[in-house]
Amino acid sequence: MKGKYFIAKHDGTERVDSGIYFGLVFKKGTYRELLKPGIPKEPEYKMNFPDMNGTKYDMGAPIYFESKKIKLPVMLEALNETDWWEFYSRFDLFFSSNRFFRFEVIDLNRGFLLKYEGVDGYELLSPIKQSNGKVAATFSLQAEYNYQGFTGVSA
Repeated sequence: MKGKYFIAKHDGTERVDSGIYFGLVFKKGTYRELLKPGIPKEPEYKMNFPDMNGTKYDMGAPIYFESKKIKLPVMLEALNETDWWEFYSRFDLFFSSNRFFRFEVIDLNRGFLLKYEGVDGYELLSPIKQSNGKVAATFSLQAEYNYQGFTGVSA
């Protein structure tokens, strides 16, 4: 979907529409992955005495979260072989040189600073070499979210 998702370097430079520049279509489940609640870390201050029931916690201690592993369901789609290789090359070049990146979701008015961790479940849906017709592949873009970064997006 063009105009809904933007990807940029971690510092916000080279911001591009992911649909136009990379040919990416973020599929159903993207919001679920981004918005799923985090898992709290074990509290730093706890006491577990052998002669007492249960565990005693410092009720005033702040809550911190584990890094969240996310898998964004994606389709890379092109109108023809030439466009396919252009999108594929751009994707490969961007993520081979940017370990951290900004992912902006316009409909959520929120951006996430993510750490790229590869792709999973890559499946080519149509032959790349064909006389005419769309070329597409699906995969999960794997990333780590550390609750750091920015929240606003630039429309």
